[in-house]
Amino acid sequence: MSLALTTFLMQMPTARHLLDQILDDLRLGRSVLGLLPEGVDPGLLGSVLRDGLGHRDIRTQEVFVSRLDAQVPPAALGQALGVDWRPSNTPRTVENLLKQAGLPEILFINGFDELAEEDRIQWLQFIVQWAQICQGRHSTDGDGPAIPPALCLIVQAAKVPYPPPSTNVLLSVRVWWGIPTALEMRLLCQLASKQCPDSAPLNRWREYVIPAIAGSDLCLGDYLWERYGTDCDLVSVLQDFVLYREWTQVELEARPVNGFPQDGEYPLEHWPLSFYTAWARGTLHWTPEYGLECHSAALAILERQEALDHRLWRGQAEFLLTQIDQIRLALCARLNEAYGPTWPYKWQKPETDRECQEVRKTPFACQWGHLKYLLQNCSELNRERQWVSLVQCSWSIRTKLAHYHPISLKEYEKFCRELVRSHQNGLETAW
Repeated sequence: MSLALTTFLMQMPTARHLLDQILDDLRLGRSVLGLLPEGVDPGLLGSVLRDGLGHRDIRTQEVFVSRLDAQVPPAALGQALGVDWRPSNTPRTVENLLKQAGLPEILFINGFDELAEEDRIQWLQFIVQWAQICQGRHSTDGDGPAIPPALCLIVQAAKVPYPPPSTNVLLSVRVWWGIPTALEMRLLCQLASKQCPDSAPLNRWREYVIPAIAGSDLCLGDYLWERYGTDCDLVSVLQDFVLYREWTQVELEARPVNGFPQDGEYPLEHWPLSFYTAWARGTLHWTPEYGLECHSAALAILERQEALDHRLWRGQAEFLLTQIDQIRLALCARLNEAYGPTWPYKWQKPETDRECQEVRKTPFACQWGHLKYLLQNCSELNRERQWVSLVQCSWSIRTKLAHYHPISLKEYEKFCRELVRSHQNGLETAW
């Protein structure tokens, strides 16, 4: 799958904020457990973390725990670090491992997801114990507390048995939550658009529709970017995405969002199992713009067309209603310049008394219905008939969106063609 959006992910403010939090933790000697939902590559965050620490001349080392022979984590870690246990019968404990000289400042634990569940539990317990013992250590040179070596495990939360460890003094549990925001998803689409500038109408559509459908699921964002086009039905694309993510009907039918506030304040220790599991698997997400939501693919599978239409509509309405009103104002300005400010009622009055009063105050109050009628039926405006097709297309889209009905990509592409033609004929819609 193309990673058109993921390429720019770590440039986003929310991702950078989480990255900076983890970097600060590690520099202060705090071990870090970073929990990510499925669909977010732990290797991406880990790579950026290592680069950030390398620029600060901090000694780091990667340890692939799935490749180690020793079963006990302290012994396995000692094996990876080449520790010379002397005497040879020295107990392989966390305390004795921390006494060894020359340990790196930060140890990145990799291969955790390849371990059996019982081994993963053992390594998590080891990380908690490591942080607890480091908390009580002091420097041996009398200059105050030493900064102990820190462990860093960035992993998909589905690989961490419930409940996950809790944050303490020297263990920081960081959660990938609300990353990216819907606004950042739009910016990611804009950055990706620069890679294919020849698809301007489709790119514009993607920039608003993908954030409204995908929320903070960048994996779905990339999937839609690659597959959602004129010849594709959104429901079919989302159903294919379910197969791609290997989700089951049972987990998609679960609705753990009930009972949770929409403001995004969800301390990890308050997450019940159903909520934690759904977030870890990626079937629910949160953005500050839309709040807590079940995944759009779940709506497609569960045949919740009305909810899916709403998400599609909210993305379209955000940019199309504004653009369409600009066209209305541009046409009003053109007619005003050519025929004077009385054109909305000079030959034919609007249907309602209220609109009659409004257009007498200002011709820019003329609404789409009356504007369309004048251009189609008023003989005094025959030379303006070139705009009828644009008006008809704009009026149709505006009417649908005003009644909360989304439009198709084909309708949008027709609208773009009419707009280009109108610009070529001299209509200025930039205000």
